Amino acid sequence: MCYSVQASIAAFVVGMSLSLGLTQQADKNKQIFGWFFAFVSLMQLFDAYFWLNPENADVSKIAMIFNHAQPLVLAFLVNANKKQLSVASKLFAAVYLFVITVYSLNLKITNTVKDSSSGDSLNWTWNHGKFGEAVYVYFTFVMAYIFYSELDQPYNKIAAFYTVASFAFSVVKYEKIKSVGRFWCFIACFIPLLVYFI
Repeated sequence: MCYSVQASIAAFVVGMSLSLGLTQQADKNKQIFGWFFAFVSLMQLFDAYFWLNPENADVSKIAMIFNHAQPLVLAFLVNANKKQLSVASKLFAAVYLFVITVYSLNLKITNTVKDSSSGDSLNWTWNHGKFGEAVYVYFTFVMAYIFYSELDQPYNKIAAFYTVASFAFSVVKYEKIKSVGRFWCFIACFIPLLVYFI
């Protein structure tokens, strides 16, 4: 999440450009990074829309689906571009699909705006559902596990580290676990830059 429409657009352009560049590399690991982080970068485009259009409940529902789909998109990309997923990765992804479907269907999505509870960024209301803390911890775990177990070294360690570290940073900085993803979609736009130099 970014702190203004300008920051959101800048993060989107940088993240998408770097990510699409990685998709043109010969290394399958870099291609997976590229396509995955291109998908994650789309969240900045949603944020830009939210800054410009406060009445956005319907688009917020679409943004929620994109956000919640991230671990599943990662699993699909690994399976399609590199190798068949391990049994454990398939199991964790299947459980996640069930959990996130139940969680999402029980949410009441409202406009995504800056409010008193979100500090200087937008309040993604879909983060605050019942058992949301546990759901997003599992969200993080599934992505980190797939990265670590399915990619080659050193890509696996880099991706798993930044996945966990970005969420942990949000917990510490924003002092409440319901803000656990606040930093993820921003830093994810710049991770492809690091991958270029591997």
